[in-house]
Amino acid sequence: MIPAALSGNHVLKPTRSNKVTWTGLFLLYFCLVATVCHAKVEGSCSNCHTMHNSQDGAAMAQGGTGTTLLMDDCVGCHSSATAETIVNGTPIVFNTTVAPANPLAGGNFYWVGRGGAENDVYGHNVWGISEEDANITAAEGAPGNIFGAGCTTSCHKSLVIENVFGKRGCQGCHTEVAHHDDSKPWFRFLKGHINSGAYVLGIEAPDWEQDGGSDPSLRNVYKGVDGPITWGGGTGITAGHSISAFCLGCHAGFHKDMGVTSPWLRHPNNILLPSTGEYGAYDPVDNYSNEAPVAYLNIDAPSRDEAVITCLSCHRAHGSDQPDMLRWDYANMPEGTGCYTCHSTKK
Repeated sequence: MIPAALSGNHVLKPTRSNKVTWTGLFLLYFCLVATVCHAKVEGSCSNCHTMHNSQDGAAMAQGGTGTTLLMDDCVGCHSSATAETIVNGTPIVFNTTVAPANPLAGGNFYWVGRGGAENDVYGHNVWGISEEDANITAAEGAPGNIFGAGCTTSCHKSLVIENVFGKRGCQGCHTEVAHHDDSKPWFRFLKGHINSGAYVLGIEAPDWEQDGGSDPSLRNVYKGVDGPITWGGGTGITAGHSISAFCLGCHAGFHKDMGVTSPWLRHPNNILLPSTGEYGAYDPVDNYSNEAPVAYLNIDAPSRDEAVITCLSCHRAHGSDQPDMLRWDYANMPEGTGCYTCHSTKK
């Protein structure tokens, strides 16, 4: 039985019938109020788990979506039929019926969740939220995917594949799903599936940036590296633990042959944000813009000289109201916004 505090605001949007048997995924963040700075939950175990899958004389539920005796799966706990993005202390990443009032740092699945090819461009397609991307063939997999051979049922190709045990849907990225303690260093439960050292470092905003990061104490601090990302050592995720190295797991083609100096083949990533010229006007430490967040070489002591451009400097992780999950309207950028946050002399 789902507690009354949750049942009115957490709506599980079915995209498959009862064959949907999600692996418990991970409650993504919390099923009850969490401590403001960490990922662990506080309170009774029964707030998230049920002992025998039956309560108050009700019949045993059959074919449900919860495993490990969870009350709900991650999509169910982190969805809302309202426009609110924090409900009973739980961060909401999927507003099912109306657009979110104040999307959190990762954005929101509302737009891609509307379905259809015209909406697939607005976010990651995730099991339990949307169908396969109608604009990309199953053989192509994720944009920038270079791991297609011998990986036909991999989460590296799609997060909507049905039979990838433990790796589909939200758990394709957020692999560590239990919120019992803070013993692991991983930022937002982001970690690879094989190597124990393939995790992301960072500092989480206590309100998940619901206020847009205007308050310095309410910002995510992302880990960055300065140098081309390689698959393994050096600046790879096992050594650098950066957010962009994690994105490389599915979108490695976007990092390949990028170069290290101008002229750039693609927009540079994992380089220091220059402090001179047109870039000198943007100081993300003292004059932060939620439209162009950066990472830092040292997350414990962020400094302007160590600000790093990352994938999240332009994109939302889950989805947004803009194509390609961009943080701004690429066709309509007033002075000082969007691209012009960093490229301050261009208009």
